Amino acid sequence: MKKRCYVHGLGLMALTVMAIFLFSGTALAAEKSIKVGLLLPLTGQAAPVAEYVKMGTELAMAEINDAGGIKSLGGAKLELIVADHQMKPEVGIAQAERLIKDQKVVAILGGYMSSVIYTSTQVAEKYMIPYVVQGGTANNICERGFKYVFRAIPNSSRYAIDTMQAIMDISKEAGNQAKKIGLLYEMTLYGKSAAEEIKKLAPKMGFEVVADLPYPPSTTDFSLSIGKLKAANVDVVVTYPYVTDAITMVKSMKELNYDKPVHGSGGFLDPSFTDALGKMAEYSFHSAYMSRHMKLPGAVKFYDNMKKKFGKVATSDAAYSYTAMYILKEGLEKAGSTDGKKVRDALASLDILNPRWEVCSISGVKSDEKGENLYARMATAQYLNGDWRIVWPKATAVAKPIWNVPKWADRK
Repeated sequence: MKKRCYVHGLGLMALTVMAIFLFSGTALAAEKSIKVGLLLPLTGQAAPVAEYVKMGTELAMAEINDAGGIKSLGGAKLELIVADHQMKPEVGIAQAERLIKDQKVVAILGGYMSSVIYTSTQVAEKYMIPYVVQGGTANNICERGFKYVFRAIPNSSRYAIDTMQAIMDISKEAGNQAKKIGLLYEMTLYGKSAAEEIKKLAPKMGFEVVADLPYPPSTTDFSLSIGKLKAANVDVVVTYPYVTDAITMVKSMKELNYDKPVHGSGGFLDPSFTDALGKMAEYSFHSAYMSRHMKLPGAVKFYDNMKKKFGKVATSDAAYSYTAMYILKEGLEKAGSTDGKKVRDALASLDILNPRWEVCSISGVKSDEKGENLYARMATAQYLNGDWRIVWPKATAVAKPIWNVPKWADRK
């Protein structure tokens, strides 16, 4: 009897030791980090914008980790692995390979430039690793039948629709309905795809593109283009530049006394645009995701948190990257796994509208069969009294737009 009790006691001890071992293993697993790749142009003319994309991603990741990590995975924390694609599609391929094969990331976020996203998403699809497109609007990114590519932001078609509708509404309300558009855009995939969508949409909405002016990136002289805009007597200039081009463009417009309304994108969103131009930036419009001056409580909180963590002003680029990180977080939570296919299936099935992490015009996430976010929209901001203020749509606008912009000579 005693022997039996002794053996029974050993059995209980073994079970206890095993339980402790298993619990410890679970705890260790819960503490293990989940690696997420971030592919950006940290060198080259887009580098200033990339820094804001990086900061927005880091802010979201810090919030997620501070709130307990990925709860369905035992509170596992997210770890960011950043890679520089140098604005080169071939480097994007190599870096995506490195992130997946060497760093063992569970997903990739990226990569700002459409031309690089187009190539690097091919790598993610090959290895069945989810890729959440933060920036990069070219339609063809999501038109190849890929299953592992999801876009957080609007594509070029949505950009065009919201841009044209904003121009129509604002100009009509000002009593000076815009009809004739001048297109001025850089010649990479980003600029060309955005301009093509405007050209397709314009006649359907009652506009006419009377000047179609592509230019090489980093152009230093826009005088010829501005001369053509003048000759075509356009009502509004719609432009898709990177930031150095955008700065040079506006300076050239001032020098040549060209004072038509300008609705920009891309480089107009970069803080260095207004830093370099100062008062010359006044009255510029741009396609925006957010501003601290918009009727959306999350935008104000996001602005404050960016200032607190980085000492920087929140930008649209930071806002959409923050949003993309939360979209991935929701996918990981729903999947309860780091397996690529399970995370992919979870991302594809998300349907979240007006979440607590809504900070901009991307009001949630629901992907169509191509991976496009059905809840992604654009706003329009205008630089007024030294800051960007949302002026369209009216639901989130905080200021009345000034369409009939003053002549340069009349500006103080």
